[in-house]
Amino acid sequence: MASNRVVIETEPEMESMVLRLKNLWTPRQTARIEGYSYEGNDWVIRTGNLMVGTSYKGLIIEINYLPCSNPEQTRGLMRELLMLILPHDAFVDPNNGVDYRRASLDPDRMTDRHTAYQYVHLFTQSSLL
Repeated sequence: MASNRVVIETEPEMESMVLRLKNLWTPRQTARIEGYSYEGNDWVIRTGNLMVGTSYKGLIIEINYLPCSNPEQTRGLMRELLMLILPHDAFVDPNNGVDYRRASLDPDRMTDRHTAYQYVHLFTQSSLL
């Protein structure tokens, strides 16, 4: 259904049920990241302010080293890059401990789904979502 390749036929009761379910769900919080993306050679660096509602919750820096699809192989290199661009007293959370297998993701290959899972894990761990 997400790929728009499935068509489902239902009875009129289904529409009534969906309308009732819509009234049960209300968003708790909305998180958004407002920032910039910088691209050069092998790197893509995204920086942004994390906003939950109207409250500022911190700065997020996402580093993507394009030649590598496994972040474990470049953890030291990325940490060194972060230490060069951040103040010396900044708190750096490389988001260790994310278990991709819990989300049925391959731990040896990084995709956009892995990045999204990291954000959800980080926001949940920080009680932002």
